[in-house]
Amino acid sequence: MTKKIILSGIFAIIMSGAAMNAQVGINTETPAKNSALHIMGSIEKNGIGTHNTIIIPRLTTAQAAAIEPNTATDEGMMYYNTELGCFYFWNKSNGWTSLCGQAPAAAFNTLTISSTGNGSSADDYIYWIDPLRGNTKPVIALSGDILRAGSYIVTSNNEQTTNSNGIMIEGEGNALKSISFPVPLTLTGIPFTAGTYKYTLFYDSDGDGSLDAMVSNKSGDSSKPYTFTITYKTRPLNLLSLGYDAYGTTSTRTDYASAVTRSVTNFGDNGTVKTPFNISHSQTLNGAALATFINNNNIDIILVSYGYNDLNAASVNALVDFVKNKKGVLIFANETAGTATTQTIGMLTKLYGETFTFPGAVGNLQDAILDVHDPILQGPFGNIPAGKFFYNDAGTAYPVSPTPATANVLVYCNNNTARASVFRDTNLGFLFCGDSGWLNGGGNFSISSFNSTTLTGGIPQTSSNNSVNSIIYANALAWAITYCYANENPNYQVSAN
Repeated sequence: MTKKIILSGIFAIIMSGAAMNAQVGINTETPAKNSALHIMGSIEKNGIGTHNTIIIPRLTTAQAAAIEPNTATDEGMMYYNTELGCFYFWNKSNGWTSLCGQAPAAAFNTLTISSTGNGSSADDYIYWIDPLRGNTKPVIALSGDILRAGSYIVTSNNEQTTNSNGIMIEGEGNALKSISFPVPLTLTGIPFTAGTYKYTLFYDSDGDGSLDAMVSNKSGDSSKPYTFTITYKTRPLNLLSLGYDAYGTTSTRTDYASAVTRSVTNFGDNGTVKTPFNISHSQTLNGAALATFINNNNIDIILVSYGYNDLNAASVNALVDFVKNKKGVLIFANETAGTATTQTIGMLTKLYGETFTFPGAVGNLQDAILDVHDPILQGPFGNIPAGKFFYNDAGTAYPVSPTPATANVLVYCNNNTARASVFRDTNLGFLFCGDSGWLNGGGNFSISSFNSTTLTGGIPQTSSNNSVNSIIYANALAWAITYCYANENPNYQVSAN
């Protein structure tokens, strides 16, 4: 009864003070102006000083963990952790946060792996390298059997060196729950390359500051340290081929340009170039539908070849917008006579803002490679010396005139400097070829210019007649990858208007 009366009296004093003033004072008649509650701990009565404190709620780690804070109303609530000897306050962004700086070290019975790999096995994790759209890191987590709550550090056995592919794996934080506690891990650093690398994790088991134990396998057997792998893969770039399938590239053909594009020895995790391709193909996609397809499928590279006869005004708008604003790469080779030739001139005019002409079909089987420096001629698939030949399908080429000011000409038709057969723009992702059959190894003539069908796995090389078409094509794809990584705006939406 006495306790109830005392509490009621205190409550009445506080409420009466709150009614008369904006501040409430305990042991003081002049509470601080900016306080809601002012408690004086030192008072003097009859010449005798009394010193008191305030005691806020005292909880164990488990008791605090059982609280379910309301993020809207509980910001700033506080308790004293009797196990860790620290004050903690609730922050909706970080949860329970210590006021004591770094909490005492946690002690673990065991730390075991709790996640499952998404790669070739349960112990293999995939890390997607994507310079364009951002890397995708695997989720790796541990489960801790905790003897004493506190701070913890988990780290991989490798520093950021070639042995670890430049990646450190770490976990750091405060274990506020006993018995079982999830330990998320973070991967820091930038991968050097694609490939598979092994990792082992260490932690401080007894809280003495030394990394004296290794994370164990899922059975919790500490005598069997858990070693796992991360396989670093480069996310494929998206390539759209427009035209007849035999003259471009598809995801199903195994000859000609398709053989080179799809070869993992050329473009793959362990290939000459580490970036593979997702390949789409169409002969008729055009206009607004073409723009929509580019946007919906995140197309990075477009290959136009023989048989694409849908280069209408809307298609031209989409392709030019793709090159100039999205900064994708267009490898353009469309020589078809008649309407298609007129449309090609229209596209070049819109791209460069000047008038172009085709001198007409030129009957010429081969044209010499020029002695110029260019990534198409000096690339990862070979350095092409002057004097080798670019072969035209059916012996017919459609060179362009005049040569754009920003063009680096690789091949002139019949050595006529007014007729550029192959050129690469030095500012844009644009490669022009005046023969749209240059990627086909058969065609209407007996000499196999592209010759990839005669090579194991589509490996590009110079043919017996000194044709280097396959090397030019492979180097062009390698240049396109480099250009996209350096320049492309992956979020840009292409328009056909």
